[in-house]
Amino acid sequence: MADAQPSSTIEAARDQWFDADFEGARDGFLAVLEHPDLTAAQALDAHRYLAVLFLVLGDSAASRDHADASVALSLAASPPEGSPSAAADLFRMARRRLGDRIATITIETVGTLELGEPSALVARIDPAPPALGVALRLRCGSVVETADGAVVEVRVRPNAIVACTAEWLSRGGAVLLSASREFVPLGGNLQAGAVDSRRRRAWPWVVASVAVAAAAGTTTLLLLRRDERDARFGTTSVVGW
Repeated sequence: MADAQPSSTIEAARDQWFDADFEGARDGFLAVLEHPDLTAAQALDAHRYLAVLFLVLGDSAASRDHADASVALSLAASPPEGSPSAAADLFRMARRRLGDRIATITIETVGTLELGEPSALVARIDPAPPALGVALRLRCGSVVETADGAVVEVRVRPNAIVACTAEWLSRGGAVLLSASREFVPLGGNLQAGAVDSRRRRAWPWVVASVAVAAAAGTTTLLLLRRDERDARFGTTSVVGW
């Protein structure tokens, strides 16, 4: 099952769920999360099933972790069809624990960014529940760093505008969310080709790629905002749950 495409693995695991093969369904959805072609929509689907599967199997800690991961992907996350009544409280409490917030990437400087001087930039994802298995990759210019967890830092010596892209990676290495930002270092004259910040109003954040949806019957809206400093998932509505 692990070698199959995520969509077919999800369908097989969903069939096991409806056949009450809860351990088989659990293993199937866990395999989905390891796939290198995983999408954010598939991750959401797997986490919301796993939250209820672990609840049914008596592992309350794992159940909470996957409910938190579901809500971090979409505030509209809800139990799958056929869930016990207690599952609704599971997702309601997850939204409360996360403060009704979804996973958001930010990129910032550490101190002042100056031309020709050693400087640091850091990317964070928050909230980052443990079940997300978060790793972050941050590229600033030609420098790339990847770190397990919700924070990654790179060190640069800028001689021009510094363009950074941060990517949230799944356990299997799939990019589930990314954000980009440009930084204008202080002092001196920028190299040819750099953009004068006084003449250009740059987009502070651009979401490069993100898709969050549940299974069939879900509509996702991604909001690209020039006037906010965060890259975040848009509002998701779920039909038929």
